[in-house]
Amino acid sequence: MSDEFSRIARIREQLERASPGAAAPAGASGVELGVGDDAAVLCPSARRLVVSVDACVEGVHFLRRFASLEVLGARAMMAAASDLAAMGAEPRWALCAIELPTSASDADLEAMMRGLDEAARRLGMAIVGGNLTEAPMIGLALTVIGELNEPALQRKGARIGEGIYVRGAPGSAGLGLQLLLVGGELAPDELPFARAWLEPVAEIEIGRALLGVASAAIDTSDGLVQDLEHILEASGVGAELEVAKIPRAEGFEGVCARRGLDATQLALTGGEDYRVLFVAPPGPSADALGTRVGTIVAGAEAALIGPRGERLILGPRGHQHFSSAGD
Repeated sequence: MSDEFSRIARIREQLERASPGAAAPAGASGVELGVGDDAAVLCPSARRLVVSVDACVEGVHFLRRFASLEVLGARAMMAAASDLAAMGAEPRWALCAIELPTSASDADLEAMMRGLDEAARRLGMAIVGGNLTEAPMIGLALTVIGELNEPALQRKGARIGEGIYVRGAPGSAGLGLQLLLVGGELAPDELPFARAWLEPVAEIEIGRALLGVASAAIDTSDGLVQDLEHILEASGVGAELEVAKIPRAEGFEGVCARRGLDATQLALTGGEDYRVLFVAPPGPSADALGTRVGTIVAGAEAALIGPRGERLILGPRGHQHFSSAGD
């Protein structure tokens, strides 16, 4: 096993081999100085900077048995970048703070960096620095930086009468996580849900397309209802969410039934889809970018409306750190 400084040198070499210019000066990507010094030197344009940080910790966000470190590294980068997508930003740079136990080998570190770098390059980002330290378990803290020509999409801004729109089929990744936690061999119709959790893709182009269309947006990391409630709180409004209109992935209900899971509860509260949830005036522009599932109304909470117009009661509303109410 290499020491800290040898590993940092290996990371720099690995990034340079995989994507020339990412770890060395590259004016075209806005990087004057990348990995290997006390800090990165970036050359941002005159546009707005959008900055977010996200953590991914073994035993909290994932278990080692779920997938290879390459897959988990790529997943962590996509999850972090989904915050940029929700604000309409163009990803540019990333910093990766990595924590590893002494049992982690050089090959483990290289696999994780391979996943991080491959995902970053898919997003058009350069990894420009970070930190490496010993810890009892694997942990990643990713800082992602994007740029934006115009005001960012925010949680604040939803107005009464506007539509609530979702991307994809909420709860798919949540079902995948339940399957991964149980373990064992997955049936063919269960594999897409495991992949939904393991292989999210930050919806950068969708976020950019929503600029000038959406009045508010957020990424679905904590569950549909809870993330919608973040928008409602920031905007000072309420919502009516029509449960029957929420899209379900093919096979979702069948897998839930076979595994003893409540499909409706999972669709409403299962997190980590990392898709964009947005509010916009109803019309062709919004309809082309998502599925309308509700309406912004006066009030301060999300009311769940059943297929016959009845009000539904929801259990735990989504994931929360530091709370037994989380999933």
